[in-house]
Amino acid sequence: MIIETISYVCTRCQSANIYKNGHNKSGNAQFRCKDCGRSSVLKPKIKYTEEQKELIIHTYLERGSLRGMQRLFGVAPETLMGWIKKVKIRKLSDELLDADPTDVLELDELWSFVKTRRHKVWTWIALCRRTRQVVAYVCGQRNDKACTDLRCGIPTAYFNLATCSDY
Repeated sequence: MIIETISYVCTRCQSANIYKNGHNKSGNAQFRCKDCGRSSVLKPKIKYTEEQKELIIHTYLERGSLRGMQRLFGVAPETLMGWIKKVKIRKLSDELLDADPTDVLELDELWSFVKTRRHKVWTWIALCRRTRQVVAYVCGQRNDKACTDLRCGIPTAYFNLATCSDY
């Protein structure tokens, strides 16, 4: 008869002084280290390489959805959001296509509410008709200040273009 004994160590300090600490939301067994206090999964899954992370983040930034990334790459939405927070966030103006003198900007606003209808939040958007890209946006109230903030947020290449609005 062959008996195998598996001994686990802390993933941070490599100490064998650990004890079971229940299960996480996914049902994986966790441990807590008595020496350093780390609480982690007993059998961590294989980590993603930097190339894989870069590919997944790039795919997400090309307007892929979190659920789509989960289906394609098997990465949890929480993990992906953690990676994105660590990556330097790109400015909206860096992603825009070049402005054409014949372009027209459509300025529009829409509202939603937070918890109750009394807490209305307005989103002001400036869209380029030709490219269908969001050139600028502002969240706030439905007043002159928000409109002015939207107008000031439009990049200089798009600032002098013709605009149209419903109000």
